[in-house]
Amino acid sequence: MKFSHNKPTDTQWGPDPYADKDRIRDFFEYRDLGIMEATDGLVNAQLVRAKSAPVDGTGWHTHQLDFHIVYMIKGWAKFMYDDKVTLVEAGDTVHQQPGLKHFLFDYSPDMEYLEIASPGNFGTKGCKAPEGAVIPKVGEWNQKMQPILLWRKNEPMLYCAHIDDNEWHVCNGGYVVTLNLEKLTGYINYHEDNENGQDFEFDEWTVAPEGKDYNDVMNTAREQRK
Repeated sequence: MKFSHNKPTDTQWGPDPYADKDRIRDFFEYRDLGIMEATDGLVNAQLVRAKSAPVDGTGWHTHQLDFHIVYMIKGWAKFMYDDKVTLVEAGDTVHQQPGLKHFLFDYSPDMEYLEIASPGNFGTKGCKAPEGAVIPKVGEWNQKMQPILLWRKNEPMLYCAHIDDNEWHVCNGGYVVTLNLEKLTGYINYHEDNENGQDFEFDEWTVAPEGKDYNDVMNTAREQRK
């Protein structure tokens, strides 16, 4: 083993350089963090981000390894772990024990996570779906995706939404929101299968300013309104 210090410019985004034939995901991009080389293959650490919209997802599979965690940096992803749907959002960490049957079937356009696994060159095998497992409908990306701000009492709320049939729908894994920007109204459902949604109103909406992260966008928006 040896010391390693990887900077963002040291390695480029591209296909998974260590994937076996059953682990190739052309809808994702990967950035090697140099840990594989530094540990002589004992550990692999890499960044993974969305490249294109989900269609068929990863399919059901297991990994042959000793240790595997995923830390979500941006956005969200939806996994099936055995027969249960698990939403993994920014800030969440997941430990996937060896042999766990899972299926990553949906994710946001800005999804990015850190993956750490040992051994680095671990194997992947496709498998049958667990009994009773049903994959929910996969969301669709829309090229008219636009970060917008809803203002209530001069305080902004940030949403990443897309236009569909003249309505705006928020792309978020934890809840579903439908917006009518002309009437300044919305409907939020905190769980996709929950019928107890809630109507809400807002004073106005604006296109969100650019920013390096959520807090930067919000602070910039507040400054622009002074």
